[in-house]
Amino acid sequence: MAGFLSVYFGKVTIRKEAIKMGALSGAITGVITLLGQLIGAIIILYLASHNNLSSPLGQIPGPSSPLFEQVLYYGGGTVSGCCFGVIGIIIAGIAGGLIGAISVRKTTFDGSIENVN
Repeated sequence: MAGFLSVYFGKVTIRKEAIKMGALSGAITGVITLLGQLIGAIIILYLASHNNLSSPLGQIPGPSSPLFEQVLYYGGGTVSGCCFGVIGIIIAGIAGGLIGAISVRKTTFDGSIENVN
């Protein structure tokens, strides 16, 4: 969606520029998504450790657990959120570039707009 909107409102008529603009807007959207994933991961890790929730992967360290266990717990959750976020940035950039290439339009001499083949 970001790739389409940036190409549409940017009035890009060259397919190569549309791909660049779409990929950039998709990557920016992916970065914003990464930040949301990190914030969400930290919140859920905090809530899980302070509400004595059970986990199928082992015991969740509570507030009175040793510092080393808490660092591993929060660090592992944050790193896994970052890995999924980086994959999201790549996918969003590729999708933005593809949508930008598809949605590029060309203005003809009489002022009408047609799709570029």
